[in-house]
Amino acid sequence: MVEEPKWLTINQITDPAGDLRILELPFEAKRTYFIQNVPHGSQRGFHAHRSLRQIFFAPQGSFEIELITGNSKRSFLLNSIDQKALVVPPGYWRIISSFSKDATCMVLASEHYMESDYIRNFDEYVSWCKENLENES
Repeated sequence: MVEEPKWLTINQITDPAGDLRILELPFEAKRTYFIQNVPHGSQRGFHAHRSLRQIFFAPQGSFEIELITGNSKRSFLLNSIDQKALVVPPGYWRIISSFSKDATCMVLASEHYMESDYIRNFDEYVSWCKENLENES
C-alpha cells in the first residue's frame, strides 16, 4: 500500500518588522532545490522515486502537481497564498505543470541525489508498482 500524500501547514507570525513563516518538517531534509523560470505551458517531473520523500511548496506564485499510482490520479494546487506544503511519499509518478509566470517550486528531499532511486520510464514504473504490490501480498 502506497503511503498517502499529505498537506502541511506553513504557519505565519506577523510582526511590524515583517512576516515569519514556519514549516515543521516530518523528516530530515538532506537536499533542497528549487525550480524557476519555467516557460509557459511547460511541464516538469515525469518520474517517480523508489524511496525518496519530498516536500513541495510555493514560496512565490503557483503550480500544480499530478500524482499517479498504479490505480489513482490526484492533482494538488500549490500557491504562495495558501501557505501549505505537500509531502510526497515514495512510489508516486509526478508531473508538475501550470506554473505561473512568477512561480518558484521549492523542494526539500529526504536524501542526497541518487540516480538509482529514480524511475524515469512510465512503463517501468507500472511494472515496479505491480512488483511492489505482489511483494506486499
